[in-house]
Amino acid sequence: MEFLTQKECQNWCTKNKIMLDEGYPEFSNKNNYIVNFYIPQQTGVVKILAELLFQELPKESEKLIWFTDWPFYKPYEMKMLECFRKAHGGTEWLIKTPGHLFRKKENLDALACFIYAPLFLWDCYVLTNSNKQKIFISHDEIGLFITENKKTFQRILNLVNKMDIKIPENKK
Repeated sequence: MEFLTQKECQNWCTKNKIMLDEGYPEFSNKNNYIVNFYIPQQTGVVKILAELLFQELPKESEKLIWFTDWPFYKPYEMKMLECFRKAHGGTEWLIKTPGHLFRKKENLDALACFIYAPLFLWDCYVLTNSNKQKIFISHDEIGLFITENKKTFQRILNLVNKMDIKIPENKK
């Protein structure tokens, strides 16, 4: 795992042909299918949903977990992530290195890092170097799963419906 500054996250996105808008990943590509969902309030459902969404990402790809905002964090939440980061050699504050780049074989560590976003309602992008699927979690209690594949879109939409997760509006 490697820690990245905001600029390094932007450079990684550019290198992997991920479009940026005002410095952050942009998802409005007309070829994207987007599943919108509300983040469930039950911790167990959040955990299962996060695992299932993560399984849809290409396993043999790098993953960038990029935290961009944590406006309502509690000190214990930051302490938990700080411990995770220290266990992986991190010495900088999250504000300085908000990106967490995981290599192809670090999927379990990437999932462990990602789970903080839906649990604590921190803004977070999950991006892959294949640029086929993406996840965004917002502190506004909304999540997005973005894919170029219609079958993947339908599978995620069915999953969200089956889990009885509320959906604001889905596109395409």
